[in-house]
Amino acid sequence: MVQFPGEKLQEYINRPEHFERELMTLQGNQTGQSLCLDKSWDAIHYILTGAKLGSGERPLALIIYSEQFFDEEQDLGMGPASYLTPDQVKEISNILDKLDNSYIKQKYSAVEMTKIGVYPGFWDKDPSLFDYVSDNFNELKNFYRNAATKNHAIASYMG
Repeated sequence: MVQFPGEKLQEYINRPEHFERELMTLQGNQTGQSLCLDKSWDAIHYILTGAKLGSGERPLALIIYSEQFFDEEQDLGMGPASYLTPDQVKEISNILDKLDNSYIKQKYSAVEMTKIGVYPGFWDKDPSLFDYVSDNFNELKNFYRNAATKNHAIASYMG
């Protein structure tokens, strides 16, 4: 997941190869400009929506992978990059700012996540995974807050 100035969004939509070319620079740019959720992405999506990636109510269903693509044919490892506009980033950031660790604890269900196949599928095997997900959730909140403050767009990809 990377953030970038909102002014670049239309360029990347019109010329997806520019995004691909600049991706490594965006990843290695200033601290806080990129975020890797490791294997917690589907668990975070579940906490926010009660469902696996690809379903759930908007706008929170868009937080990990928006399905707004620069180019549907693009392949960055496991498919194309999706993006959120600066306005979508601000909307999501405002919602995330209202959610705290008690919300995460309330929504986190290792048994249910394992049962419905939330990636990677072993949430009920290790109680310490809650802390792993909670830490990544808080990193995601900070990432969105930082992007919203700067009027940045966000691109997500799985690679």
